[in-house]
Amino acid sequence: FCILLGIIVLILSSQLPKGRSEFNIPGPNFFPTILGIGILLCGIYQVILGFIKKDILSINFKEVFKNIKNPEVINVLIIIGLLLFFLIFFEIIGFVICLIIMMVIIMIRFKVKLIKMIITITIFIGIIIAIFELIFHITLPLGILSLF
Repeated sequence: FCILLGIIVLILSSQLPKGRSEFNIPGPNFFPTILGIGILLCGIYQVILGFIKKDILSINFKEVFKNIKNPEVINVLIIIGLLLFFLIFFEIIGFVICLIIMMVIIMIRFKVKLIKMIITITIFIGIIIAIFELIFHITLPLGILSLF
């Protein structure tokens, strides 16, 4: 699955604009290409591991449903749900608001104190905006913030 996903990401990222080589600035295709290569390498690793350890592939569905109640599994499911939320709504609501919602939910789940949460979110969003807007010259979707 990861091999197919990595190939799809690489194909889609190849359709994005390239960077400006005269200024040595990577374009919008840079991060998705790196991500696609990483996913592809993970898929190749999974295939190799699958051939070496065939007994790992046996699935017991009772164990799967028993482990869903595990806090680590719940954390993973929450993060997957938040990523889906982000992908669906970040253009409508806006990048900053979606990121704030995601980070607040994750930090509440991990019991981060309010002051530390506010400071972390502010610094993280500041860094992301600086990287994308100032270095890569990529405008992040404003969503409903564009109304103000």
